[in-house]
Amino acid sequence: MSTLLHDLIYSIRSLRKAPGFACVAVSTLALGIAANVIVFSIIDGVILRPLPFQNANRIVVARWRNVQMQQSEVSAPVFFLLRDHSQWLQNVTAAYPQEIGVNLGGGQSPRYVTALRISESYFHTLGSEPILGRIFSHEEDRTGAAGTVVLSYRLWEAVFSRNPQALGTVLTINGTPFTVIGIMPQNFRSYPDADVWMPLQLNSTNADPGSDYLVLANLRTDIALPEAEQELDSLLKAYPVSYLPGISSTNVGLHLERLQDLRTRGYRRNLGILLGAVVLVLLAACTNLAVLVLVRGLSRTHEVAVRAALGSNRSRLLQVFLIESLLLALLGGAFGITLAMELLPIILSFVPADLLQAGDIEINRQSIWFGLAISLSMAVVISLIPAVRVAGTKIQEMLRQAPRGTTPNLRQTFSAQVFVGIQTALAVVLLGTALLLLQSFLDLEAVNPGFDPHRVWAAQVSLAAEQYGSTQSSSQLASRITERLQTVAGIEAVGTIAGLPLEKGLNLPIYPSDAPRKIDHAVEYRIVSGDYFRALHIELIAGRDFVNSDNTSHPVAIINQTLARRWWPGENPIGHFVRAGEEVGLPDCPRQIIGIVADVRDTNLGQMPPSEIFVPDRQVPDSIMAFVNKLFLVSVLVRTKNGQNVSDLIRNAVLSADPALSLASLRPMSSVVAESLSKPMFYAWLISGFAIFSLLLTAIGVYGLLSYQTTLRIPEIGLRLAVGATRFQVVVLILKQGIQPSLIGMLLGLLGSLFLTRILSTMLYNPHHAFLKLFVGNTLLLGSTALLAILVAAVKASKMEPMTILRNQ
Repeated sequence: MSTLLHDLIYSIRSLRKAPGFACVAVSTLALGIAANVIVFSIIDGVILRPLPFQNANRIVVARWRNVQMQQSEVSAPVFFLLRDHSQWLQNVTAAYPQEIGVNLGGGQSPRYVTALRISESYFHTLGSEPILGRIFSHEEDRTGAAGTVVLSYRLWEAVFSRNPQALGTVLTINGTPFTVIGIMPQNFRSYPDADVWMPLQLNSTNADPGSDYLVLANLRTDIALPEAEQELDSLLKAYPVSYLPGISSTNVGLHLERLQDLRTRGYRRNLGILLGAVVLVLLAACTNLAVLVLVRGLSRTHEVAVRAALGSNRSRLLQVFLIESLLLALLGGAFGITLAMELLPIILSFVPADLLQAGDIEINRQSIWFGLAISLSMAVVISLIPAVRVAGTKIQEMLRQAPRGTTPNLRQTFSAQVFVGIQTALAVVLLGTALLLLQSFLDLEAVNPGFDPHRVWAAQVSLAAEQYGSTQSSSQLASRITERLQTVAGIEAVGTIAGLPLEKGLNLPIYPSDAPRKIDHAVEYRIVSGDYFRALHIELIAGRDFVNSDNTSHPVAIINQTLARRWWPGENPIGHFVRAGEEVGLPDCPRQIIGIVADVRDTNLGQMPPSEIFVPDRQVPDSIMAFVNKLFLVSVLVRTKNGQNVSDLIRNAVLSADPALSLASLRPMSSVVAESLSKPMFYAWLISGFAIFSLLLTAIGVYGLLSYQTTLRIPEIGLRLAVGATRFQVVVLILKQGIQPSLIGMLLGLLGSLFLTRILSTMLYNPHHAFLKLFVGNTLLLGSTALLAILVAAVKASKMEPMTILRNQ
């Protein structure tokens, strides 16, 4: 024990004598560990942490899957089939995501909240119970039963201040009374998450025609997933269920997927790339420390040899190196974990909203243990470098290798050159990843969305209430809102649309009336009113806009350029008729095309504009209007003349049109565009931060290598200067030493970067000429950084005084 304490004190003193080395080493460790802890915390919260449900690994989701492996939710008949006939699935339940949310009344003012309609066994399937009250009974899930509702803990806290007397309270949801019967625990999160849960009350007469239902079940403990899928195939043969009305399910089958896998599938690839990037940062930090340790080891060669000559055996010397490495690692780990705790809230402010909703991201016990494990691993790696040298060198040889009066040999410099080459290659790969993602983000940011978002405010409301189940009531509400806003000074144009560009909208099968075979099963069907095109500055290419005289006796439509080119290439589509929705049970009347507008990036900026048709809201059949209002928010778009804030005016206009409505969102349209870019921006800037750190480490590594080599060659440099060599020749000599490992590392890194475009293909918007971008970008950034580090070391070496050098040898 006394030996360990003595070696600990000796290591502390040794590090105090080399503050520069200690600071750089601890800082390098801290930054590398902080980056890894932050990324691990994100991956742990989103992917690794099991769902907070009982037997979470036995909760499965039934989905349609076609031959292209594309998946979707299922239809109501599939739910009935599995619930009534499956032997290997238990507690089969269905949920209908009310993605547009609901208007909650009963308090001082209406409140917009998220909602989920569920069948009676939903909470049993998840293995969750309320902390107050109860869950839905079988009778309450029957059609026509009185409305009951279960609240989330956060809504209970916000509305009732956690008062137990909330049970039995009557709330209005979209104008219909519901009685509160239960409160779920604070940590409960459904899938998808919601503020309120209502009975689904599903039967064959009120079911939606599409595949819109999330069906969950518990897999029997004695049944494997492939066996359960075989049962589904048998059930489909015995009880045929079509994929969609009128669409054959020959090439579509039912697929079971664990809820944990479904929940994380959309994030695994991108977060895996992020993890790969941060591992490269850690490796770069390791190689940087290796170079620093080698440089420090040079100055300690004589010290180690003297200790060995005085009786210290090899195990004692190894113990000294290990303790010193542990000190560095623990200090770096402590600072790294602390830094991660401070940086995580800042990084989370840039995290896309869907990633935040996927899990609780925090620095927890697992993150801290992960950071400490990395610290100890790096301590072992650091201590191995001098340990290997001590184990393979005799005492007499170490004495001869003392810095004074020696010249370098190949073995002394080769290992450092290898580490610098590896570090440079890692930096090239990481820098290439950052350059590709950053270029992709900038390309996306430069994409013309097809509309002008500047000076436009977008307000969204839910019209899922029964009173807006008809076209007349919905269009009258839109008219009241737009008419009130159009009279306000400073407002240029007002229009409405079901859905919103760059967000979700309805798609229907549509075909020309005179060419049914040209049917397109996924045309964006957009319901608009007012001056929608003028509010977003969407260019009218041909024909005319909608006018007030367009009535139900003459149904009309406007299509976009993509649809016009697809169905009538080289022709004028104005005057032709189109039909929509018949194949899915939502028939629209034949419509005459009266205009063509420019394409809009409706899905996201990274995808080409889809085929799109616009119809005036007052001409839409009641069945389609009710279906759209149940699935999508209605957006009010207000263009101002001078960019003033009109949020209060919009809010007052909506409340005056219907006091029971609450705004789901109110934001500038430019924010909608920015939100669509949040995911590529997050990955691009975070990995760019890692790349900058790796670039700095490479510069430190190159400088450390040259300092190492220059120290070894001090006698040679002094002799060269004494016999007439110029300082420029010394600079060239040092440049040659530093450039060689850097060039080799860059070449190896560029070869590794060849695989980047394939790995990153799903994250890149425009991968053309990717390798050229990598080559040019890496050459400019990494090459100039390494060259700067080399020049600094070379100039420093050239300023040595030859007589001082020779006098000290």
